Amino acid sequence: MKTALRKPYMTSWLAIPVLILLGIIFSQHTVDIQLADTYYVIGNLHFAFAASIFLLVIGAGYWLMSRRTTRPNRTLTATHLILTLAALVTFTLPLFTGNWLVWIAMALVLSQVLYIINMFVVVLRRSPSAHRKET
Repeated sequence: MKTALRKPYMTSWLAIPVLILLGIIFSQHTVDIQLADTYYVIGNLHFAFAASIFLLVIGAGYWLMSRRTTRPNRTLTATHLILTLAALVTFTLPLFTGNWLVWIAMALVLSQVLYIINMFVVVLRRSPSAHRKET
């Protein structure tokens, strides 16, 4: 768990093959979304590829944050990673349909808000070396 919090980009990037593998295994499963008069059907493999690109971008953001001298908040990072990975994996599993997908999507959106907050905290927080130079 310490490695996952010290290098969250590795956790994000290592989840990509798992999502693609789940997308291949459950490729016959589809996600059905109805918006007004339009009915969208998304193949599970397509969703797995899109989620993989999403995790690649998140991992790149954590990698860029790790290049700074200040580290991201551990609680926000752990909550974000757990909610994001759980939501994306449960989306690719054919176990949940209907109203459950709405709750899973809300958890995914909430976790991305935590990610943005975590990025702002890292950018706005002063590094310990910069604080020592001023005093």
